[in-house]
Amino acid sequence: MNPQPRILVVDDDETVRALMLAVLGEEGYQVHEAADGNEALACVGQVAFDLIIVDWLMPILDGCTFFDLYRRLPQQHAAVVLCSAVPGAAQKLGGNAPDAFLLKPFDVGELCQCVKRCLGLD
Repeated sequence: MNPQPRILVVDDDETVRALMLAVLGEEGYQVHEAADGNEALACVGQVAFDLIIVDWLMPILDGCTFFDLYRRLPQQHAAVVLCSAVPGAAQKLGGNAPDAFLLKPFDVGELCQCVKRCLGLD
């Protein structure tokens, strides 16, 4: 039996984090959370994740900066989904793009499809 995929949800909005944790937990994933990019960097140093879902605009350390720092770490990298309520944000990233982009507000079905696609489960 394959182990449950491990997902890290990074968002400063506690309501959004709680929704993602509940939905993804019900889907059978092992879900962890972080409230900002600094917490997320600490988490990836302790757990090998299969997928990271990170909000773009956050205080302390935003999603783009986290993504850039994470990709520089000398370890195997998880797929990264960048979330944003800013239309066109994906085009602003340039060549160092995440594996997927999720526009907020999203519905539960979109979230689940994106996760399955990034994990290669669809």
